[in-house]
Amino acid sequence: MSTNEILEILKCHDEYDSYADSDGYCEEMLETYEEKRKEIIQQIQTLTSVQHRLDQRIKQMRVRQSLMSTVSGSAGPTSKSTF
Repeated sequence: MSTNEILEILKCHDEYDSYADSDGYCEEMLETYEEKRKEIIQQIQTLTSVQHRLDQRIKQMRVRQSLMSTVSGSAGPTSKSTF
């Protein structure tokens, strides 16, 4: 669900009080809001998980980058690998 879709569901305005009473009670709307809220929570959890995995991958790559820089810097220009 996109941010725009979420905003459309809530009919969001800058101030909560300006729309807090705009929706009368409706069982279907309550169920829809609760369902959309669950979807948002799931998406946040998924995105958080992906973010943590990306953070770990970036950290690993930075460590490898640092090691490669250290090794290539200390090996000197005459030391080349031949395969």
